Amino acid sequence: MFSEEEGNVIITAEQIISRNKDGSLVQKYQSAVEKIKAVLRGTQLEKSKLLTNKIQIRSNFENEKTSSFLIQLQKAIIHIQVSDIVYLSL
Repeated sequence: MFSEEEGNVIITAEQIISRNKDGSLVQKYQSAVEKIKAVLRGTQLEKSKLLTNKIQIRSNFENEKTSSFLIQLQKAIIHIQVSDIVYLSL
């Protein structure tokens, strides 16, 4: 079974790959994710649906790695927890 964090990573990857310009990659990944979702248990499936509906992926043209908090934010989203985010503009 996947851990909660691993499941969240798969859902996030689904959102990233869905924005890819290669149709065959998008189609095969979506097919794989649907098979994974088919074996999830009730609460895990509901949490994956919640995250799918709440997550947004934006372009990162420079491909910079600027944070390491996404897993924690995903967890807060699916557990409906308030998070305090300090934003610094470049």
